[in-house]
Amino acid sequence: MFHNLVHIELTYFHYTMNWLHVIEMLNHCPKLQILDIDQDFSFVDDYEEIDWRYPHSDVPECISLHLKTCTLNNYKGSKREVRFVRYVMRNARQMGID
Repeated sequence: MFHNLVHIELTYFHYTMNWLHVIEMLNHCPKLQILDIDQDFSFVDDYEEIDWRYPHSDVPECISLHLKTCTLNNYKGSKREVRFVRYVMRNARQMGID
């Protein structure tokens, strides 16, 4: 557990990207307020075929209570990205929309 972590920057590469891993990590950061995710996709592959579904577990505490900013760099607009962003926006009470 990272009880006092309020800001984290993650870098994902095409071969490690899994949104469920991000959600699992967020379960260990209950006070997180700022989440920056940088996706490093240096080439296009068939990874898009792997679909991401909403998790069946409870929403991480940081998303539902504390998250103020979520940045997704190198956003491509894939179905998985859209679902992740939608999941965060639907469950984050503290986030404002610019």
